[in-house]
Amino acid sequence: MQDNASIIDKQDMIQDKASSTGKQDTIQHKNTSLYIQDTIQDNVTSTDKQDTIQDNPSSIDIQDRIQDNAYRLDILDAILDHASNIDDIEDNASSIDIQDMIEDNASSIDKQDTIQDNALSIDIQQTIQDNESSIKIQDAIYDNASSIDIQDTILDNASNIDVPDTIQNNATRIDKQDTIQDNTSSIDIQDAI
Repeated sequence: MQDNASIIDKQDMIQDKASSTGKQDTIQHKNTSLYIQDTIQDNVTSTDKQDTIQDNPSSIDIQDRIQDNAYRLDILDAILDHASNIDDIEDNASSIDIQDMIEDNASSIDKQDTIQDNALSIDIQQTIQDNESSIKIQDAIYDNASSIDIQDTILDNASNIDVPDTIQNNATRIDKQDTIQDNTSSIDIQDAI
């Protein structure tokens, strides 16, 4: 009986061992399954990482494109700046042309002013000449007037000369009359004698 009991105990122990082995196997299986799951998860995460890596190249491509676009924008900005500079140059050129036109007009105005000044000076000269000629005419008139006055004076003097001559003539006549009277009286005296 004891032997049987010990056999049963041994069998129980074997079963227990077996069950424990089964448990161990189960544990091992669970562990392996956990490992497998971990591996799968690791693989999944690695796949995610690969996807992320692949996504990152696309993002790098996007960044490259952004940079390319930025370069293009810079180039466009540079082109626009150059274009604006060209416009500025054209504006400056047009303003220079306008300034040249203004200067040309100014010079032509100056020439016109000079012409007008010359015309005025010519008018002034003609006025001076006219005045000189009128002064000469006036001088001639004065000269003529003075000559007329001189002639009048000469005539007046002549008449003055004529008056003394007349006086002298009258005096000689008186003398002649006195002589005649004297002669008459002498004749009368002779007659009386």
